[in-house]
Amino acid sequence: KDIIGLLRNTYALITLEEDIAFLRYGYLSPQQSQMIRKEIAKLCDELRPRALALVDSFGIPQPYLS
Repeated sequence: KDIIGLLRNTYALITLEEDIAFLRYGYLSPQQSQMIRKEIAKLCDELRPRALALVDSFGIPQPYLS
């Protein structure tokens, strides 16, 4: 998978997971919410080996990262 796609999917799923209204109003079932959490963990596992390269690509000065 391409890195931009992984980041997009991770962001979208975290947004769904954090917005309780999706559950409250029945847009997501508790089972779907659990599936989202599992998918987020899987995406993070895919991103983990690329994390340093991602941070470097943003050009953030080292003192800000410490």
